[in-house]
Formats: sequence, C-alpha cells, structure tokens
Amino acid sequence: MSSGYPDYEGGKQRVYSVADWAALFGVDKTFRATGVGQVYAGTATGNYVVPAGKTLYIVQASVEIHADAAANAELNQMTSFWAGDATAGSYPLFAGGNGGVVVPLVEPLIIPAGHIFLYHADVWANHACTLNLTISGYEV
Repeated sequence: MSSGYPDYEGGKQRVYSVADWAALFGVDKTFRATGVGQVYAGTATGNYVVPAGKTLYIVQASVEIHADAAANAELNQMTSFWAGDATAGSYPLFAGGNGGVVVPLVEPLIIPAGHIFLYHADVWANHACTLNLTISGYEV
C-alpha cells in the first residue's frame, strides 16, 4: 500500500488479551539495583533466574551516580557496571563513566531459560554517593 499503512484484510483484526500479547511479543522486564551512601568500591547488585521455557533479551542498560552531599557535587562521581549470564560465566556488558552512562545495545544480550542474569555496579568516587543501575529488556 503506497500510504505506508498495512492493508487490513477483513476478519484478520483482533483484540489480544495481555497473556496472548505476551506470548507473541514478550513481556517487558526492567531490573534495578540501588546503593545509597556508597563510597569507593561500594556496590549495587541483583540477579534474576530466567523461568523455564522463556528467554530474556536485554536491550538497554544505564547507570547513574550522584554525590549525596551538595558540597561534593563538583567532584568526580565515577562508576562502572557489568552484566551477563552468570550460569555461562559470560559478562559481555561492561561500561562506566563520570556521572553515569547509557548503553543501548545494537544486538540484545540473550539469557536462556534456567540461567541466572547477574548485574552489578560499582562506585569509584572518594565520597558518599547514590548509585542507580537500570537494565531493560523483554522476555519471550
């Protein structure tokens, strides 16, 4: 169709239930880890076991860090994070920066059923900071 819209043939449209939609297109998943008052080598971490019959696809990750005290706001707030498949021992997602970083993935990080998805962030500042790690994806 030249308008850019798909042709809808009669009788092929339907309303999906949440369960039907999830089975076809996946369920959004967001994982968060937070550390408050963390100093040098302080961490925020979490894990998730992918249920049987499902596959987890990670498509975006971000970490944010800021000083807890306003007096330290002008200092460097360095952080790094890593994530991956703990069962396979593979941690291909690694990034960091001053104040944080956002990492959109060109290809999803795939974690199969029964495997443990492990995510972890570190503080590399010499003063108390709050650390927020957020990882997003979907599960089919």
